[in-house]
Amino acid sequence: MLNRMICSCLHGIMKKITLIIALFLSISFSANAIERRKDQFPKQFGYFLAPVPYSLAGIGDGIAFLGSVNNIFETNTDVFGGQAIGDAEASFYALADLHLIPETLIFDTSFDEVKKVALNVYSKRGMDTEKDDFNILVLKSRFAIARLTLSFFDRMLEFYGYGYENAVKLKEIRDNDGDIITETDSSEEEASNTMAIGATFDWTDDFLDPRVGVRLDVNQTYTPRSSKDNPDFSVRDYNLTFYIPLGKTSTWVFNYYRSDALVRGRGETNRAAVLEDLNLNCDSEENEDSLEACLEALDVIVDDRIAANKYGTASPLGGRLRLRSYPEGRFNGSHTAFYGTELRWNLTEESTPFDIWLIRDIRTVMQVALFYEVGSVSDDADKLGDERRDSYGTGFRLVTGSGLVYRIDVANGQEGINPTVIVNYPWGSF
Repeated sequence: MLNRMICSCLHGIMKKITLIIALFLSISFSANAIERRKDQFPKQFGYFLAPVPYSLAGIGDGIAFLGSVNNIFETNTDVFGGQAIGDAEASFYALADLHLIPETLIFDTSFDEVKKVALNVYSKRGMDTEKDDFNILVLKSRFAIARLTLSFFDRMLEFYGYGYENAVKLKEIRDNDGDIITETDSSEEEASNTMAIGATFDWTDDFLDPRVGVRLDVNQTYTPRSSKDNPDFSVRDYNLTFYIPLGKTSTWVFNYYRSDALVRGRGETNRAAVLEDLNLNCDSEENEDSLEACLEALDVIVDDRIAANKYGTASPLGGRLRLRSYPEGRFNGSHTAFYGTELRWNLTEESTPFDIWLIRDIRTVMQVALFYEVGSVSDDADKLGDERRDSYGTGFRLVTGSGLVYRIDVANGQEGINPTVIVNYPWGSF
């Protein structure tokens, strides 16, 4: 009860702070033009190649070999690749920042093929579930995306569009301890295509590492029906971030994020029809206990599909972007709201080349961060905010001249501590 009262109080305070900052910045920016403090299209060569250990609940352990070459041949173009071996098997390839028209029309694309990966599926959507209230779906998937960006005014105004194809096939269902409930070869591959358009208004002093200004990103994705059983819906996202300078080099950041699913037509909501469409069954289970566990797991999958077909699904909370103390995609619903604040204290600001065995770049900023986040999801927009979760923690970042931000965060929340090791700042659009 006390924790909920504290979260409610902080939630209200952060709303007021955000409004005050918006008013302050609107007045300040009207009187003082913001200029970029450095080149927005860096061409500093850099590379990264290293084996990275991983551990996936219910799947096991292994090694991922990751590599990138940034700004190849003194251009803006980056290439990425990776291969995971061990209990999980995956590969990915990406081409980023290919300038079809220099500093104006930019192309990005990537392709992922996952032979085995785990996904936690909780007993119901929303926020009324416990930490261990989930089963693990073991999937194989493939994902391909292509994006075009039209950039103006030194990246202060950008319009973009992208499309991606995602195909998923269920291989196994496990309990939250990783023990197999059922193996299935009967499920069919489910494929979907999504299209999106968006715009970014970036009135800050730097696109990569802003210290003063405001950034607004608005986008809408549309996933057409792949069959009459699927919903016809789109998702609209608003991502607003304020940057308040602290001294000459540090900054205090505030973020507000909202995501809403807009349903044009519902999908199938009849349980028997949904189960038939999923093409899943427990016929292979030989004893009563395993049959009961399998049927309960199927009920969770069917309930989740019915809710998605009825309400649509907005952008989730949890993981590397928002509510960092929770697993990736922990909270799902048709409406999402999020507030976050982060103090970014720059320890050094310099241009120091480094070449550490398989990593080469130029260090420009070393930064520590303190952050607090609170978010809510719901299938009912009127109840959004009634249930909330929060995260708080600290992080370390290394900003490089090639245009990458190496980030290590450690977040704590109601379900414990969760570390994040990844590239780029949190609170992005994807």
